[in-house]
Amino acid sequence: MDKQILIDGSQPLVEFACEANTALDVVVVLKDSTKVKCIATLQADSVIRWHSAILGGNVECEIITHHLGNGSSSEHTGIFVGHQHDKFVLNYWSEHVGEHTTGHITVHGVLFDSAYTDFKGNVKILKSATDTTASLTEHTLLLGDKARSDAVPQLDIQTNAVQAAHSSGISRIDAEQLFYCASRGIAQELAEQMIVRGFLAECITDQSIQALVDQQLDYAAE
Repeated sequence: MDKQILIDGSQPLVEFACEANTALDVVVVLKDSTKVKCIATLQADSVIRWHSAILGGNVECEIITHHLGNGSSSEHTGIFVGHQHDKFVLNYWSEHVGEHTTGHITVHGVLFDSAYTDFKGNVKILKSATDTTASLTEHTLLLGDKARSDAVPQLDIQTNAVQAAHSSGISRIDAEQLFYCASRGIAQELAEQMIVRGFLAECITDQSIQALVDQQLDYAAE
């Protein structure tokens, strides 16, 4: 059975060493005023799955994965939900050293009111990390007139024998989506809630996070 660890912000620095042929799930749930740095080092054929949720407050979070061993892999799916004057500073990093490694980071966020996010992501593939597959995707949905998001995704590739991609996006709810819902008798407020929940659901991979997100969205709808 895979091991699971919960990070709640009670410790400012958390480090993991994943031994060869092991698997680890790490659930990161942060809110209020919190500053956390998480570092994972992966040996050969080890796997780590990050499930992160930033749910309000003034949060600084850095998550770093070092793929040292050949065949090591990571998957980071994350969400953030901010309202009022929440501020998030997020730094998600994936470094590849060993051969045949895999690392994917996918983050969706929703900002209400005057909430703000500063997102930085980096995928670094060293010369030794041949046959590596890596990606970094971040998308923010703005629901407040004063909500803002700054995103800087970066690739640092030092070898040609890899597959790597990165992207970021900032958008508001599509008017055509609301029109489609209205044509089927769904009120705008309910339609917006449905769209937001569906958007975040793509990056919620832990049941405990789903319950907390539902609470945040119910609060924002009040």
